[in-house]
Amino acid sequence: MDLAPFDYIPSQTTTNDKRALLALQEANRQRTGGNFVYLEIGSHLGGSLQALVLDPTCSKIISIDPRPQKFSDERGLDLTYDSNSTARMLELLGKIPGADIAKIETFESDSGRLNPQEISPPPDYCFIDGEHTDAAALCDARFCLRVASPDGCIVFHDANVVYRAIDLFLIELASTRRVFRSYVLADAVFVVELGTCHMAESEPIKSLLGENYRAYLFALKSNEWYRAVLNKPLFRKLRRTRFVRRLFLVSDLKEQGV
Repeated sequence: MDLAPFDYIPSQTTTNDKRALLALQEANRQRTGGNFVYLEIGSHLGGSLQALVLDPTCSKIISIDPRPQKFSDERGLDLTYDSNSTARMLELLGKIPGADIAKIETFESDSGRLNPQEISPPPDYCFIDGEHTDAAALCDARFCLRVASPDGCIVFHDANVVYRAIDLFLIELASTRRVFRSYVLADAVFVVELGTCHMAESEPIKSLLGENYRAYLFALKSNEWYRAVLNKPLFRKLRRTRFVRRLFLVSDLKEQGV
């Protein structure tokens, strides 16, 4: 797939992520008959919106972003975003030849404070790429579930970071007997299809699923830094102490819900 629509604004997506996003855009175009509504949580500069403002079959874009200067992150980082404003995003998107930014509706709020009734019409395709903490990602997913079309899709970016939130969200869906299917696309794009949405069965998603082993390896490699730290001589000695062993035990019990 031609990645040229991503050439105008820098985005925190890999080449494989961009391929996945273009494939999802095409799949939503096909399944809705060429008229779909897109909702995104966490737009920043608009990097992931570039291909959508150029797509006439995307009739509306809903961008939700509280526009903070600093984000928390499950990796223990505090990420700073300078000049993180809606005005700057619209300015950058407006410079793309052929872009239609009139179809963008923006909300400077996080999903937890936004009234779902303000979202209209129901999005066919929701993309979650806001604060990369489990709590925020789960809150965003619950919000998307409330506002999305019953046969829409909810997509997480950076699944290797917010995997706990994804796991809890799928458990909640299963507990309510909601009809859904889920899968991952390389590098870190996790898709949840709701109701009668069956994009995975057709191209171009079908071909990308044949390469989803790349997502597994990407997730493992993204944790390589932690593995390297834990195996340093000093930490290996600490791991033998009662205190550190207790920390690992508590962590395991939390994972098991004990």
